[in-house]
Amino acid sequence: MLIVDANCSSDVLGNPTKKEFSPILEALQDGKAKLVWGGKKLVNEYKLNGVAWRALLQLDRAGRAHMANHALVDAEQQFVEQEFELASDDPHILALARVSGARLLCSRDQALHQDFGNRKIINQPRGNVYQNATHKALIRKCC
Repeated sequence: MLIVDANCSSDVLGNPTKKEFSPILEALQDGKAKLVWGGKKLVNEYKLNGVAWRALLQLDRAGRAHMANHALVDAEQQFVEQEFELASDDPHILALARVSGARLLCSRDQALHQDFGNRKIINQPRGNVYQNATHKALIRKCC
């Protein structure tokens, strides 16, 4: 499973998809990967981008996306905020990874990359970050 950060959701889910993220969309459409989403904050961020929100709902209806339990993600977000010193302002993304088991993140946020790779926060297995098409092998490895 993979998580798409709101900061690149239109690049991954938009029409047209940015070339560096097209392997992600292809894997989602072909059923080789599944997008996970959930928690109030991420849902609100997605809703701000109508194109990405509509694409996410289509993937969800097609069984290519999975909505995590919002209450569990929100509770884990509070835990992450209290227990870890974060470089990013995205505890909701880290909480979603911890709750869902997703270990692939699509994001442009370097501080979030640092947190996602921190074995104290995400471990067994560790998190990986997809940034461009040269990271295509991560799709097979993590999804």
